[in-house]
Amino acid sequence: MANWVVIGIVSALHDLFTAMWIGGMLALLLAVLPAVRITIEKEQERKKLLENIKKKLSITTYVSIIGLAITGLLLGKASSNFEGLMSFSTNYGTMLSIKHIIVIFMVIIALFRSIFIKKIAFKNKKVAEKLNFILLVVNIVFGITILILSGLIARMPGS
Repeated sequence: MANWVVIGIVSALHDLFTAMWIGGMLALLLAVLPAVRITIEKEQERKKLLENIKKKLSITTYVSIIGLAITGLLLGKASSNFEGLMSFSTNYGTMLSIKHIIVIFMVIIALFRSIFIKKIAFKNKKVAEKLNFILLVVNIVFGITILILSGLIARMPGS
């Protein structure tokens, strides 16, 4: 099989993992949370449903993170512009490095939301819910920023 076919498949998988992660967060914020709040009146049932949704989305998040890391490394290895994970010597390297830094923050936020929010909830549920929501929005903003950077990187001369 030709090298361009393999790289094309790897690139498509990279895009799929990105869509799963960022799309899942957007769907949660824009569709799932409002629909659950409108439809389910009992707070206990609503929280149970949201907890189950969060568990399922956490799985897709972690699969996406691992998939993005693997496909990203393969794409970097195949790119003549790639100079390393944190290279700021060219515009391409700088934009890619900024993208990687934002991804690292997104992973930290995802881990915090899935591991530490539960511990905060034992002390103060309202604070935990508010913090969880704020971190979701921050990660969505980071995700959209990554999509913009990816679009710019893909259209850079020589890319």
